[in-house]
Amino acid sequence: MLPARSNPFAMDRLARDLPFDPKWCGTTWATLLSRLEDHDWRGLVAGIHGSGKSTFLDALTPRLEARGFHTHRLILNDEKTALDAADWERLATPAASTHREFWLLDGAERLGPLAWRKFRNASGALGGLIITAHRSTSPRLPLLLETRSTPEMLAAFVLSLAPEWHPTPSEIAQLHRQTQGNLREALWHCYDRLASEGTVEPLIQQGQVAD
Repeated sequence: MLPARSNPFAMDRLARDLPFDPKWCGTTWATLLSRLEDHDWRGLVAGIHGSGKSTFLDALTPRLEARGFHTHRLILNDEKTALDAADWERLATPAASTHREFWLLDGAERLGPLAWRKFRNASGALGGLIITAHRSTSPRLPLLLETRSTPEMLAAFVLSLAPEWHPTPSEIAQLHRQTQGNLREALWHCYDRLASEGTVEPLIQQGQVAD
């Protein structure tokens, strides 16, 4: 069994060794920041589960702070499905109206129409706002970036994290297909295989993703 600290697919290794690169989506940081500024520092990041939306926000945060913004990150998920009283109170504070407060709302599709309308009205004085959602057709904010997921991206990530391993294109394609394009989940499968057996081969057994 391979210790977690030595597993190239460990979560802390992913964050450190595989930071978001706009090239994955055919763009650059300069283009994204220029587009964001053109839209009054507001935008939507769209993409399927595990395609890099949260990783994008992680990489964007220091770039916003370097421009003088004070960032605040909110994550809506199965554990927190709506804004709480503290979130609404923070929106109402004087600090939120200084045009230097920048909110990053991850999982905005969990806000229903009424909650979104209330949030959008309350966030009007913020210096910036980015939300993430799974659909690029969301009318809530201008589209800033649509994240991508392809077998080629998964292969490049595996090679970057574990260059000693050389899965076949068919193995990578099947893993990508079995995880429905969720790159994060696919890399977790690699972690589990390496943790349990000390090797990531074979990744696919009898047409199934290895547990």
